[in-house]
Amino acid sequence: MKSLLLLLLCLIPVQLFPEVEKKGSELRVLSYNVWYGFTKQPERKKKFLEYVRSLKPDIVSLQELNSYTEGKLSQDARTWGHPHSALLKTGGFPTGITSRFPIEEVSRTLEGYHHGLLSCKTGGVRVYVVHLHPGHWQIRHREVDLLTRELVKRNPAEKILLAGDFNTFSPRDRKQYEKTPDIIPFFRRLDQRWKSNRNLRDDKLDYTHLEKIEKAGFIDLVAGKRTRFSGTFPTKNRLGEDNGPSRRLDYFYANRSLASSCKSAVCLENEDTAYLSDHYPVLAVFSLLVSDERSRTYVLDPSTKKVTREVTGAQTEMRGGLCYVKGETTPFTGREISYTSGLKPINKRGIKVTTTYLDGKEQDMVFDAPWGPVRPRKGP
Repeated sequence: MKSLLLLLLCLIPVQLFPEVEKKGSELRVLSYNVWYGFTKQPERKKKFLEYVRSLKPDIVSLQELNSYTEGKLSQDARTWGHPHSALLKTGGFPTGITSRFPIEEVSRTLEGYHHGLLSCKTGGVRVYVVHLHPGHWQIRHREVDLLTRELVKRNPAEKILLAGDFNTFSPRDRKQYEKTPDIIPFFRRLDQRWKSNRNLRDDKLDYTHLEKIEKAGFIDLVAGKRTRFSGTFPTKNRLGEDNGPSRRLDYFYANRSLASSCKSAVCLENEDTAYLSDHYPVLAVFSLLVSDERSRTYVLDPSTKKVTREVTGAQTEMRGGLCYVKGETTPFTGREISYTSGLKPINKRGIKVTTTYLDGKEQDMVFDAPWGPVRPRKGP
């Protein structure tokens, strides 16, 4: 295989082999509650699609996709350049996710959650699209308990992100709410208006839902990066309604493995987003090296496993599609150094080839050509 690639390198002009494009330096994740799936004020939809496209997100978590189908979500996703999408359900208040990367290990859980829980793995991150109960603190606790029991089963080295509308209050915002005089009276009015609601717990805001999330090892990214409080609900879209004072309902929570690479996390509060929905979106940006489906090149993320081991090609072998060091039972993580055969005038041993493996899977291959490093494309 490597000899064939080397032959192609020599027969085709080097200009046809530029450094493979890597999105890897940055991963942009957007979360947006779009308000009733645009069944209300459908004229918002066009500007919404344009705005999301302008942000150039890699992953988009969506809530309130009322009336959506898989096909409708896929069509929206293509407008902002995402070939992959998944929808939780087609009735009620669905959540969904779109991605520039393949979406794998999709899980749709409806039992125990008022709206349901969608999770998947994409772009090197396991994402949970969250939409908790809108009006009852006890139901939200049952949902959070289910969620945290799921999260503790995960490998702490795995990058995990919770993204969505949690419909509850962060202890990080307590000081802001304590100086907001109408917030308790508003929820008293709301609980009277909707007899099934119980937003207040003993006539107080309940911060313990998100305290449970934090105790499970997850970090509130926006609170950690902000310089001032910014609420995500309500916007200016429904000014004629009594929707209460500004409060933060939309969050990114990341485990430590992912939070350490967070560059920024903000609420996007501007004149565009003020009218696109009744929620403001939140955007998080991470420093990650992730797969780029367009080039089909996969680059090792050094924050997951450092590559400190190097072996020669003679020391490795392939078993079941994975690379192993001969005599070992654990798939190889590290760099394999080998030299191509033929073309000895360039080098007595041929051209040096460095192949990086993660858990036995090839991540990157670099030919140390005379004109500089070359990463041949894999696939069409």
